[in-house]
Amino acid sequence: MKRFLMTLALCLGLPAMAPAQDTSFAGTGADLVPVSDADVRFIDEHIIMEAQGHNAGWKVTSVFHLRNDAQKDQTVQLGFPFVDRTKPGQPAPALLPGRELNRSLIYDFAATVRKSPVKTQEIALDKSKAKGLNQAYDYAYVWDVTFKPGETLEVTVTYNTGITHRLDGCLFAQYNLKSGANWKGGTIGRTQITIIPHKRFVLCNAIEELESSIPLPTPGEWKLEGTGDNQKITWDLRNQSPKEDLSLCYLPLEDYPAFRRQWGYPTREMLEQLPTEELRIRRNQYYARYGYAFHTPDMKKHFSAQPWYRPDSHYSVRDLPNGDMEQIKLIKMIEAKRKHQKAIQKP
Repeated sequence: MKRFLMTLALCLGLPAMAPAQDTSFAGTGADLVPVSDADVRFIDEHIIMEAQGHNAGWKVTSVFHLRNDAQKDQTVQLGFPFVDRTKPGQPAPALLPGRELNRSLIYDFAATVRKSPVKTQEIALDKSKAKGLNQAYDYAYVWDVTFKPGETLEVTVTYNTGITHRLDGCLFAQYNLKSGANWKGGTIGRTQITIIPHKRFVLCNAIEELESSIPLPTPGEWKLEGTGDNQKITWDLRNQSPKEDLSLCYLPLEDYPAFRRQWGYPTREMLEQLPTEELRIRRNQYYARYGYAFHTPDMKKHFSAQPWYRPDSHYSVRDLPNGDMEQIKLIKMIEAKRKHQKAIQKP
């Protein structure tokens, strides 16, 4: 669909519509880091981000397994690093409802080791000593852990945070995965990530006005699963040396009409500049966004190739807002006009 946007912009001699980028930023989770030297390997992790309600924040649970490769006891200071969101130059904070501003925008932080709670403390990071830490980190929640020789240890971290959002209604799930490369070997045996919005949603890339400005979710090899309000997006990565952080941009379908009221639709004049096949794709994309299962071979092939598209057994044409239906009607009128003109031009 990027060709569609480029065509639209070139035909008008103007850039395509670009919603405002102003963002309210919430706390960003991160993989654990060894604040002190350690001969410890990162075996696996499972990160679950579950929305707690409309714009009411995330509940995050991260379960890590770490193995002591040394043949002796090791006491390691584990760190959960974060950026000071109160320092100058930071985006406006996206607070949890009823919570006061703090440095991390992370709340109710808790950690367990061997399934037992441990006491943590917040420290300012000495970046000259902290092993492998990105210089962007300012503070960390830390606690000491003693590994037995060859022991694989389970560490669980839980916390709550707001949801990063833009003025155009787009919401983000974000998590720093690259800090996991600080462990022995720089590789994570397995990374599983589950994002559960508890809302029917559409990836920002499925909206024409956004697909050229917002990249697809990272890291790669993600899947859309489930239907209706049970939609979720998952990753299952093996033997990764993480070079990308988790970033997911989505728009709850219930917020899509508000997005359109704010940013509008292409006008008839704009649509009339498009090739007939691109008009047909655009018309059908309105249905695809809500999970319509296509039967015509070419449309089925086209949308099945779009990473954001999944047929939804809960699809109903009644889900489409009036604005989309009016746009579909307008495109059909243009298509009918072209078909008529083509017919009368035949010898």
